Amino acid sequence: MLKSMLMSLAVAAGASLCVAAPAQAPQTGSKAQVASPAPSKQTTFKIGFVDLDVVIDRSKAVRQIISEVDGELAVDARFIEDRNRELRRLKLSLEQQSAALSDEERRVRQDKVLDLMNEIDEMEYRFQRTARQKQRRTIEPLLEQVMLMVAEVGEREGYDLIVRGELVLYGRQTVDLTPSVIAEMDKRVDELRATIFPKAAADKDEDEKAQPEPLPLIP
Repeated sequence: MLKSMLMSLAVAAGASLCVAAPAQAPQTGSKAQVASPAPSKQTTFKIGFVDLDVVIDRSKAVRQIISEVDGELAVDARFIEDRNRELRRLKLSLEQQSAALSDEERRVRQDKVLDLMNEIDEMEYRFQRTARQKQRRTIEPLLEQVMLMVAEVGEREGYDLIVRGELVLYGRQTVDLTPSVIAEMDKRVDELRATIFPKAAADKDEDEKAQPEPLPLIP
């Protein structure tokens, strides 16, 4: 689930990805910033490219972080699916036995189906809200760290400009920085997690203190 969100954000961010080598290597962390590009001393303009989709798909660090967040959502998702199965069972039972039921029995079962439908609607609404919160707290910062890592690798290896992989019509294998970015991400997974998850915990505390968001009116 969150991997697809990260892919979508990467597409949006990478559509105009054009990372210039910074004067100093950026630091991993929420306060890290990419400095202004330094004038190149090279006689040729050195350009590299990174395939962000491959980074997201193959980086062990990215997969670990996404898996951890998805695991938290999976519990609620399974519970909602269980309630949906119960709803389908009640509807089928009502349909099959409707003719044999009295008006009162039919009304009781219909009310039970309606109550369960409303319960599921509320659960799905809150689940989607939670998923959006987790995207904001973890997936967006994770993409920021990927972009910072791209800039750091580019600066370290002397590139003046880095573009997104699908923008490249021709390029030698040596200008593909994707493997280097993946290796850097996986080498610093603990640092990445420390950057992302403490902020998520702080945001969660703020949300718990805030008033709950009202549910939309269901006609």
